[in-house]
Amino acid sequence: MLEFIYILHVTLLILHEIESGYEKEWEILRLPGRITGFLLLHIPIIFIFSMVLRHYYVSSSKRNSSYFNRNNRFYSIFST
Repeated sequence: MLEFIYILHVTLLILHEIESGYEKEWEILRLPGRITGFLLLHIPIIFIFSMVLRHYYVSSSKRNSSYFNRNNRFYSIFST
C-alpha cells in the first residue's frame, strides 16, 4: 500500500511539474535563469525520488529473499 501511495504521489508531482512548465511558472515566481534555472532546480527532486524508490525496492527484495530462505526446506537442511 505504501508503494502505491508513493508512486501516486510522484506521478501527481510529475504532472504538476509538466503543467508548471506549460504555465511558465518561472515567470510567475520570478526565478532567476528562466527555463534553464527552472529545470536545474528539478534535478535534486528527481534524484531524491529515484533514490527513495531504489531504497524501497532494494530493502523489499532483501526482505523477501531472506523470508524465502528461512522457509525453504532445502535451505534449512543445508544451513549450519
